[in-house]
Amino acid sequence: MRQSLFTAAIIVALTACIGITLWANGYPPEKVGLTEAKSQIRSIVTFPLFWAGFGLLLTGLAIWIKRERLAEVSGKSALIPAMSVQFPALIGLLMQVLIPLDLYDYIGSDGSQIAFFYFIALAFGLIGNFVVTVPFGGKVGFRTAATLSDHSVWTKTHRMLGRRLVTIVLVTLPLPFLVGGQMAQWIFIGLVCALKAVTWLQAHQLAARQSLRRSITN
Repeated sequence: MRQSLFTAAIIVALTACIGITLWANGYPPEKVGLTEAKSQIRSIVTFPLFWAGFGLLLTGLAIWIKRERLAEVSGKSALIPAMSVQFPALIGLLMQVLIPLDLYDYIGSDGSQIAFFYFIALAFGLIGNFVVTVPFGGKVGFRTAATLSDHSVWTKTHRMLGRRLVTIVLVTLPLPFLVGGQMAQWIFIGLVCALKAVTWLQAHQLAARQSLRRSITN
């Protein structure tokens, strides 16, 4: 836990340093012809400490939500709550880097969307890889009445979820170059939501079969 917090603090500090350095060197670049709304949004997202504050705020919120869960997790599954602490800070750092690159016309808006897509895909790939290691009843697992009813249901459900999540990540890797970065993000989010629904249904089917086996045996 301390290591996760230390890493998140370093990320937030790095984000703040980048923002302040850019501001000291005349960031953001001037641009004419913007509407009032776009000008206000631009001034907010280019404020020197905006993204550092964003990462710090969401990291604190994640710690507050998961403060009890974090203490109960051990082993490889601890990587999942660690990600929940560090992920908001990483998002802040990513945006602090991508927005200036976009404003200075180094990568363009679609390049920013593509980079953001791969960042999210990497995060979900790591979750899919390690979700199979979450012990029965773990607070960071796929907790439903069905999965908590039986050890085998929990294990099978998490294996399916982990493998399919990694598969989704691998299958969608070419999407940004086929449909664009923003559309790829929406497709990826839709597939993850669909996977959650399918996993919920299959978990309840497994639980029903397991309950039927126990009733027949008894």
